Amino acid sequence: ITGNPSSHPALSVKWVEDFPDIPLNRNEAYKLRVTSKGVEIEAITETGVYRAIQTLRQLTEKKGNGIAISGCEITDWPAFRIRGFMQDVGRTYISTDELKREIAILARYKINVFHWHLTENQAWRLTLQVLKKSLTFFKTVRIITNGKFKKQIFGIIGNGTSSWMVMNNTNL
Repeated sequence: ITGNPSSHPALSVKWVEDFPDIPLNRNEAYKLRVTSKGVEIEAITETGVYRAIQTLRQLTEKKGNGIAISGCEITDWPAFRIRGFMQDVGRTYISTDELKREIAILARYKINVFHWHLTENQAWRLTLQVLKKSLTFFKTVRIITNGKFKKQIFGIIGNGTSSWMVMNNTNL
């Protein structure tokens, strides 16, 4: 397919019940065909269509003032159900705009899990919407007892009129 970005080649999406030849992760699988007449996508779910569009974006080349996509036929599915990335903003200190750019790039490469490490601070506040209370104090302490690591988590939850103590001891 060649043309300028303002022209719209034919794009069709066909929903299928199953891909019997695909061994795993069928909900993200797709078939993509690019011909001189247009682009055809077959998928079981919206996720499969999204993955096909990401592949189509990767195949797009600039040609002068227009774009070109080489003819191809692709059947694709992820080898792994979880494909992840962790961003540790507690240590790297990047801007919100940079974080949004990173997430957009991850989506283009079909990364489906984003683990966000927010803080290095052991005492931080969060609001528990389910309980409609604010966690006013939270601390994690790691101690060693008889040569074994033991993790003791404790906190105080308060809503301004009363407080509750929360404790959890876990052997590591």
